[in-house]
Amino acid sequence: MPRLLYVVTIMDMHHLIFEGAELTGKSSTIHGVWDFLEQKYNSGSGIMDGCVWFNADVGIFGTPDGPGLIGSYLNAIRKLAHKNIILEKFHLTDLVYSAGAHARAFARAERVLRDLDFKIILTEGADDAELFARRLCERIGSMQSYARVARSPQEYVRMQGVYRSYLRKSSLPHLVVDNTILPNENHARILKWLGEQ
Repeated sequence: MPRLLYVVTIMDMHHLIFEGAELTGKSSTIHGVWDFLEQKYNSGSGIMDGCVWFNADVGIFGTPDGPGLIGSYLNAIRKLAHKNIILEKFHLTDLVYSAGAHARAFARAERVLRDLDFKIILTEGADDAELFARRLCERIGSMQSYARVARSPQEYVRMQGVYRSYLRKSSLPHLVVDNTILPNENHARILKWLGEQ
């Protein structure tokens, strides 16, 4: 009896951007989504090739180098369009960090991302400075270098509002997830939204 092969097309792949202010639980939410996609779509060839996860926020977004970095990532993404792709912060973060100054780069990225069927997941917590104060202490406790870029808890709350306002400028499909309580099952909610569960 002939064996049926499952042929994966670009349309079967998930292309996702996780956005949101610092300390809103992006990485933990991404890990649940990535782990599912990695296992499901892994080729079985002994490498983790089921889902590519780029931590795109490397201290460049919002600076004059941000638009160029986005262009470089877009070139890589085009080459990897046959894979599941997760970007941890991207063009929306550059727009937020540049206070809207990089609107042209944002619009260019949107066109490419729309053609590649990207979706945005915005993570957020309650607009509560005490929540962000606790998370900030935890972050600095586990990563002392974060203290060099830490902001006030009130600033993280303010940035959530900025992300929400700039998300309205995007033409990409999006989902907002509430990460006030961590850990949670938001990765399952996202996978359901993607038609995976």
